[in-house]
Parts: sequence; C-alpha cells; structure tokens
Amino acid sequence: MTTKTIDYSMFVLGAALGASLAWYFTKKKYEEILQDDKVVLTSKDDFSEKQETKIAEVGIKTKPDLAEYSSMLRRYNRVDYSDVGKEEDKPAPYVISPDEFGGVEEYEKISLSYYADGILADDDDEVMENADEIVGLDSLTHFGEYEDDSVFVRNDVMKCDYEILLDHRNYKDVASHVRFLDTEEQ
Repeated sequence: MTTKTIDYSMFVLGAALGASLAWYFTKKKYEEILQDDKVVLTSKDDFSEKQETKIAEVGIKTKPDLAEYSSMLRRYNRVDYSDVGKEEDKPAPYVISPDEFGGVEEYEKISLSYYADGILADDDDEVMENADEIVGLDSLTHFGEYEDDSVFVRNDVMKCDYEILLDHRNYKDVASHVRFLDTEEQ
C-alpha cells in the first residue's frame, strides 16, 4: 500500500469515528432534554388534573351558559344589557357647560330654582314632582362645577335645556302664597 492510500484510509476512518461520536453524544444530550420536557409536561398535566379535581369538588363550572348567566343577573338585580337599544331606553339628562346652554335651536330654554331644602321649582314656584326624569337628581350635585350658583342640564328626550339656579332660602319661605292657595281650594 502506498502512503496516499494509508493517509486516505486514516482520514476516512477518523471522519467516521468523529461522526459516530458526535451522533452518540448529540443523541444522549437530546434524550436528556426530552426526558426533562416529559417531566415538565407530566407536572403540568398533574397540575391541570388537580385543578380540575378541585373545581369539580367545589362545584364550579368554568363557563356558565348564557341563559344561566342571564338568570343570575336578574336574580341579583344586575343590569341586563340585552335590552340596550330598545325603544324604551331613554337617554338620561346630563350636565352641560354654560356655553352649551341654548346651543340647540330646537330645544326650549327653561329656568328652574333649587332651594336649600331640596325642592326644585319652576318660575311660578310650582314644585317639579318628577325632577329625576326632568333634570336627573345627580345633576343637582354639580353646583360649583362651572358656576357657583347654577348648573345647566340638557334633556334630549324632552328637547329642553334647563338652567337651575341655586337659591339659599327654603322653599316654604319663598312660596308660602302657593301653599296658601292650595289649602284654600281644598
């Protein structure tokens, strides 16, 4: 045999030996990684099974059906949003800035008085019985937001803008003649 043949044979033998060792160690490394992943996956499965067992023991459903959820809302007096957009839903009156007051031409401008004893009355000192529908009771807590002694409210249902002026007197002191007339008629 010639030196070239021996050199070539040694090269091929070294390459084969190197490839075999690389394959063996790589296989061993990835088998260990795979074994670790199986342990992690098994742990996750065990955890998931334990959670499902706990949920089943407590009796909790993960996803209640829509009918059951709707009945729960009604039972606990929660808002049912399935009715949103129906004709009976009316927009509530809301507070507007003084600059917006009278800004819609079709809306009537009305001035009201809010007395220290919590009475809301019109210009003729007639008590507004349905104040919540007309101006919203929440709006009466907004004095001082824009101006100290007034609040402006828009009611889109009634197509009115209301100017509510704060009066620090009691209604009974200001409108005693109204009550006097009411008692005379009876």
